Amino acid sequence: LAYRSNWLAAVGRLDDAIKSAQRATEIDPLVPVFLNRPGFLLYYANRNDESIAALERAHAIAPEFSLAAANLTRGYLRAGRIDDAERLLDSMKAPPPETAVNRAAIRLARDPSLRETIRKESGAEVLGLALDVLGKPDIDLLFAAIEARMDRHETGMDPILLLRSDVFARHRQDPRYIALLRKAGFDEAGVPLPETTN
Repeated sequence: LAYRSNWLAAVGRLDDAIKSAQRATEIDPLVPVFLNRPGFLLYYANRNDESIAALERAHAIAPEFSLAAANLTRGYLRAGRIDDAERLLDSMKAPPPETAVNRAAIRLARDPSLRETIRKESGAEVLGLALDVLGKPDIDLLFAAIEARMDRHETGMDPILLLRSDVFARHRQDPRYIALLRKAGFDEAGVPLPETTN
Protein backbone atom coordinates (compact mmCIF):
# COMPACT_ATOMS: atom_id res chain seq x y z
CA LEU A 1 0.00 0.00 0.00
CA ALA A 2 2.80 2.43 0.83
CA TYR A 3 4.47 1.83 -2.52
CA ARG A 4 1.14 1.89 -4.35
CA SER A 5 0.65 5.39 -2.93
CA ASN A 6 3.85 6.47 -4.71
CA TRP A 7 2.44 5.34 -8.04
CA LEU A 8 -0.96 6.95 -7.39
CA ALA A 9 0.70 10.26 -6.56
CA ALA A 10 2.89 10.09 -9.67
CA VAL A 11 -0.15 9.64 -11.93
CA GLY A 12 -1.92 12.58 -10.28
CA ARG A 13 -4.34 10.69 -8.01
CA LEU A 14 -3.26 12.45 -4.85
CA ASP A 15 -6.41 11.78 -2.78
CA ASP A 16 -6.17 8.06 -3.55
CA ALA A 17 -2.45 8.15 -2.79
CA ILE A 18 -3.15 9.66 0.65
CA LYS A 19 -5.77 7.00 1.42
CA SER A 20 -3.40 4.22 0.39
CA ALA A 21 -0.56 5.65 2.50
CA GLN A 22 -2.87 6.09 5.49
CA ARG A 23 -4.07 2.50 5.14
CA ALA A 24 -0.46 1.30 5.26
CA THR A 25 0.00 3.08 8.61
CA GLU A 26 -3.17 1.44 9.96
CA ILE A 27 -1.79 -1.99 9.08
CA ASP A 28 1.68 -1.28 10.49
CA PRO A 29 1.63 1.87 12.67
CA LEU A 30 5.23 1.67 13.87
CA VAL A 31 7.17 1.79 10.59
CA PRO A 32 8.60 5.31 10.30
CA VAL A 33 8.79 5.33 6.51
CA PHE A 34 5.10 4.39 6.34
CA LEU A 35 4.21 7.11 8.85
CA ASN A 36 6.15 9.70 6.87
CA ARG A 37 4.35 9.10 3.58
CA PRO A 38 0.82 10.36 4.47
CA GLY A 39 2.29 13.52 5.99
CA PHE A 40 4.42 14.11 2.92
CA LEU A 41 1.42 13.65 0.60
CA LEU A 42 -0.91 15.76 2.74
CA TYR A 43 1.60 18.61 2.53
CA TYR A 44 1.40 18.55 -1.27
CA ALA A 45 -2.39 18.37 -1.09
CA ASN A 46 -2.39 21.69 0.82
CA ARG A 47 -3.71 19.95 3.95
CA ASN A 48 -0.87 21.25 6.07
CA ASP A 49 -2.45 20.91 9.52
CA GLU A 50 -3.13 17.22 8.85
CA SER A 51 0.36 16.88 7.39
CA ILE A 52 1.96 18.32 10.52
CA ALA A 53 -0.09 16.03 12.78
CA ALA A 54 0.95 12.94 10.78
CA LEU A 55 4.61 13.95 10.65
CA GLU A 56 4.70 14.80 14.36
CA ARG A 57 3.52 11.22 15.03
CA ALA A 58 6.27 9.86 12.77
CA HIS A 59 8.87 12.07 14.45
CA ALA A 60 7.73 11.06 17.94
CA ILE A 61 8.13 7.37 17.10
CA ALA A 62 11.44 7.75 15.25
CA PRO A 63 13.13 11.09 16.03
CA GLU A 64 16.29 9.89 14.25
CA PHE A 65 14.39 9.43 10.96
CA SER A 66 15.63 12.57 9.22
CA LEU A 67 13.27 12.35 6.23
CA ALA A 68 10.18 12.74 8.43
CA ALA A 69 11.90 15.51 10.38
CA ALA A 70 12.76 17.35 7.15
CA ASN A 71 9.17 17.05 5.94
CA LEU A 72 7.89 18.24 9.32
CA THR A 73 10.26 21.21 9.10
CA ARG A 74 8.63 22.16 5.79
CA GLY A 75 5.17 21.82 7.31
CA TYR A 76 6.16 24.13 10.16
CA LEU A 77 7.57 26.64 7.69
CA ARG A 78 4.41 26.57 5.57
CA ALA A 79 2.40 27.18 8.77
CA GLY A 80 4.60 30.13 9.74
CA ARG A 81 6.07 28.27 12.73
CA ILE A 82 9.58 29.47 11.98
CA ASP A 83 11.05 28.92 15.46
CA ASP A 84 9.68 25.35 15.59
CA ALA A 85 11.16 24.67 12.14
CA GLU A 86 14.56 26.00 13.13
CA ARG A 87 14.62 24.08 16.43
CA LEU A 88 13.78 20.85 14.64
CA LEU A 89 16.38 21.44 11.95
CA ASP A 90 19.03 22.22 14.57
CA SER A 91 18.21 19.01 16.45
CA MET A 92 18.90 16.69 13.51
CA LYS A 93 22.05 14.62 13.95
CA ALA A 94 22.15 13.63 10.27
CA PRO A 95 20.54 16.44 8.26
CA PRO A 96 19.02 15.27 4.95
CA PRO A 97 19.76 16.82 1.54
CA GLU A 98 16.77 19.17 1.89
CA THR A 99 18.49 21.02 4.74
CA ALA A 100 19.82 23.74 2.42
CA VAL A 101 16.30 24.43 1.13
CA ASN A 102 14.82 24.51 4.62
CA ARG A 103 17.60 26.76 5.95
CA ALA A 104 17.05 29.13 3.02
CA ALA A 105 13.31 29.14 3.72
CA ILE A 106 13.94 30.03 7.37
CA ARG A 107 16.19 32.92 6.35
CA LEU A 108 13.63 34.17 3.81
CA ALA A 109 10.78 33.90 6.31
CA ARG A 110 12.72 36.06 8.73
CA ASP A 111 13.99 38.51 6.12
CA PRO A 112 12.45 38.49 2.62
CA SER A 113 15.06 41.02 1.47
CA LEU A 114 17.61 38.15 1.47
CA ARG A 115 16.15 36.70 -1.73
CA GLU A 116 19.01 37.79 -4.01
CA THR A 117 21.63 36.97 -1.39
CA ILE A 118 20.27 33.42 -1.16
CA ARG A 119 20.21 33.12 -4.95
CA LYS A 120 23.89 34.16 -5.10
CA GLU A 121 24.97 31.96 -2.18
CA SER A 122 22.90 28.84 -2.79
CA GLY A 123 21.67 29.09 -6.36
CA ALA A 124 18.34 29.60 -8.10
CA GLU A 125 17.23 26.01 -7.48
CA VAL A 126 17.45 26.32 -3.69
CA LEU A 127 15.77 29.74 -3.82
CA GLY A 128 12.92 28.42 -5.97
CA LEU A 129 12.27 25.47 -3.67
CA ALA A 130 12.57 27.62 -0.53
CA LEU A 131 9.98 30.08 -1.86
CA ASP A 132 7.64 27.18 -2.57
CA VAL A 133 8.11 25.84 0.98
CA LEU A 134 6.97 29.24 2.26
CA GLY A 135 3.89 29.12 0.03
CA LYS A 136 5.23 31.93 -2.18
CA PRO A 137 6.26 30.07 -5.33
CA ASP A 138 8.11 31.70 -8.20
CA ILE A 139 6.93 29.53 -11.08
CA ASP A 140 9.92 30.21 -13.32
CA LEU A 141 12.38 29.25 -10.59
CA LEU A 142 10.25 26.23 -9.69
CA PHE A 143 10.14 24.91 -13.25
CA ALA A 144 13.94 25.16 -13.41
CA ALA A 145 14.36 23.52 -9.98
CA ILE A 146 12.13 20.58 -10.89
CA GLU A 147 13.96 20.02 -14.14
CA ALA A 148 17.32 20.10 -12.37
CA ARG A 149 16.08 17.55 -9.82
CA MET A 150 14.76 15.32 -12.59
CA ASP A 151 18.04 15.55 -14.49
CA ARG A 152 19.86 14.38 -11.35
CA HIS A 153 17.21 11.67 -10.74
CA GLU A 154 16.56 13.00 -7.25
CA THR A 155 13.54 12.01 -5.21
CA GLY A 156 13.99 14.44 -2.32
CA MET A 157 11.08 16.89 -2.33
CA ASP A 158 9.74 14.55 -4.97
CA PRO A 159 9.85 16.57 -8.23
CA ILE A 160 6.98 14.63 -9.84
CA LEU A 161 4.73 15.18 -6.84
CA LEU A 162 5.58 18.88 -6.80
CA LEU A 163 4.78 19.07 -10.51
CA ARG A 164 1.40 17.42 -9.84
CA SER A 165 0.58 19.76 -6.94
CA ASP A 166 -1.88 22.64 -7.01
CA VAL A 167 1.02 25.08 -7.42
CA PHE A 168 0.98 24.23 -11.12
CA ALA A 169 -2.81 24.09 -11.54
CA ARG A 170 -2.83 27.25 -13.68
CA HIS A 171 0.27 26.24 -15.62
CA ARG A 172 -0.72 22.85 -17.02
CA GLN A 173 -0.79 24.18 -20.58
CA ASP A 174 2.62 25.79 -20.23
CA PRO A 175 5.07 24.13 -22.65
CA ARG A 176 7.55 23.74 -19.76
CA TYR A 177 4.98 21.78 -17.76
CA ILE A 178 4.24 19.48 -20.68
CA ALA A 179 7.96 19.02 -21.37
CA LEU A 180 8.60 18.03 -17.74
CA LEU A 181 5.68 15.60 -17.78
CA ARG A 182 7.14 13.99 -20.90
CA LYS A 183 10.59 13.86 -19.33
CA ALA A 184 9.01 12.00 -16.41
CA GLY A 185 7.29 9.55 -18.77
CA PHE A 186 3.79 11.01 -19.04
CA ASP A 187 1.81 12.45 -21.94
CA GLU A 188 0.19 15.92 -21.97
CA ALA A 189 -2.81 14.58 -20.04
CA GLY A 190 -0.58 13.08 -17.37
CA VAL A 191 -1.12 9.48 -18.50
CA PRO A 192 1.98 7.24 -18.33
CA LEU A 193 3.57 6.76 -21.72
CA PRO A 194 4.00 3.15 -22.87
CA GLU A 195 7.53 1.87 -22.41
CA THR A 196 9.42 1.40 -25.62
CA THR A 197 12.06 -1.22 -26.21
CA ASN A 198 14.92 -0.93 -28.64
